[in-house]
Amino acid sequence: MQRCQDFTPSAGRNATDIALVIGAMDLLYRGVRLFCLVAGDSDYVPLVLRLRQEGCTVLGIGMPNASHALQEACNRFLTTEQLTPQPILPKPTLSSPPLPPVTLSLEELQALLTNAYHQVAKAGGNEWVLLAVLGKALRDHGPTFQTTYGKKKLSALIDQYPDLFETRLRKAGQGQTAEVRIREQRG
Repeated sequence: MQRCQDFTPSAGRNATDIALVIGAMDLLYRGVRLFCLVAGDSDYVPLVLRLRQEGCTVLGIGMPNASHALQEACNRFLTTEQLTPQPILPKPTLSSPPLPPVTLSLEELQALLTNAYHQVAKAGGNEWVLLAVLGKALRDHGPTFQTTYGKKKLSALIDQYPDLFETRLRKAGQGQTAEVRIREQRG
């Protein structure tokens, strides 16, 4: 595992942030493809998006009140609360059967996908959005989203709506990244 090189902090408000970005880019161009960023403010969103553009996986770790934009930009974001051991609760003696997943109608599902797309597109300022970022927005809405709709991959669900969405694979670093955008509605 490689780490950013040690540096001597200089007097300046953003010196540490800039040094971190330079270190991350150095690692990127050395071939590192997995990054873990422990931060909480949105200043790091451009770095995360740039790394993701290159096909990297970025795990974010931060406080529960971390910037929502940063949380959305990362492939996965864990709060410090999620990393602390949880107390083991005794199992109840009487268990009720698990509730079946709530299934939305096709119109409601289409509206959910469209709303999530617009939220991500607005935050990113681009009509093409990373499929992974759209997936994160949907999981934030409902953690069981994908299992509810019976698709292991979000791309398979998106492919069910060819009149609503178009997808593409874009070269990113040594691999490819899937992107999606909403189709223009023709009157």
